Amino acid sequence: MGDRMCLMGNVNPLEIGVRGTPDEVHAATLDVLEQSGGQGSSSRSAAAPARHARENILAMLGALKEFNAGLVSTSR
Repeated sequence: MGDRMCLMGNVNPLEIGVRGTPDEVHAATLDVLEQSGGQGSSSRSAAAPARHARENILAMLGALKEFNAGLVSTSR
């Protein structure tokens, strides 16, 4: 919200983070990041169960790297 507030969007921790496939996690993460216009952040909720599949966490990190690489290449 201007220079006064940062909005944070989350990938749904249960439906996507735990029950989703790595592809669904990747797509949901990119969606949250793209909706922020590069000005927000995406996370898995701290309230999410600790049993997040490793593959889903890696999918989220991969989407973040992909998104950031796109921002870097378009800002040059």
